[in-house]
Amino acid sequence: MQIFVRGAAELIPLDLEKEDSVQDIREYIAEEYDVDMDELVLSYNGTPMNDEQTVEQLGFVSCLATFGV
Repeated sequence: MQIFVRGAAELIPLDLEKEDSVQDIREYIAEEYDVDMDELVLSYNGTPMNDEQTVEQLGFVSCLATFGV
């Protein structure tokens, strides 16, 4: 599944599997975009996401999440 994460300056496409967790997504973004993971918050519809939740648990069919630092 592909989701898009909106950063401060760009839209980031991510190809994910249903078992990928929010923690996995945060780790990828932190590494690829040189962002301090401790300051990275992912939210969906304005609500911060829990690191342990998986893509399947979140029920994403299509998604535009945002991250802020």
